[in-house]
Amino acid sequence: MGNFLEETKRYIGLTEADARLLAAAGPRLERHLPRLAELFYQKILEEEGMARLVSAPGVLERLKGTLQAWARTVFGGRYDDPYAEQRRHIGETHVRAGVPQKYVISAMSLARTFLLRAVDEEVADVQQASATKRAL
Repeated sequence: MGNFLEETKRYIGLTEADARLLAAAGPRLERHLPRLAELFYQKILEEEGMARLVSAPGVLERLKGTLQAWARTVFGGRYDDPYAEQRRHIGETHVRAGVPQKYVISAMSLARTFLLRAVDEEVADVQQASATKRAL
């Protein structure tokens, strides 16, 4: 997977400096992650078909925790084979669960927008915040 991962990082322009910026922001963004999960799944529940997918007892709370764990890895600063493998596993899980691609794309946009705003709140230096958001 290493070659694919390196090609992907090169394609999106993710550098080691970006990884350091994201890792530095991570601890400051931790307090925002529960709210991210609440808003994310509030939106999911607005869609009847998606609500059915997460309606089994305990599933919604488990998924909120999983989303927060995902966000922690986004700001973990390590974008290596285990990171890529985890992303592949997440994608396969969504496919097996029957999550339509349009919801995955839309939900990731929602998460990214939330995290961009959280960076603005938590990173006081305007240049560092801008660089961190570009890396995100």
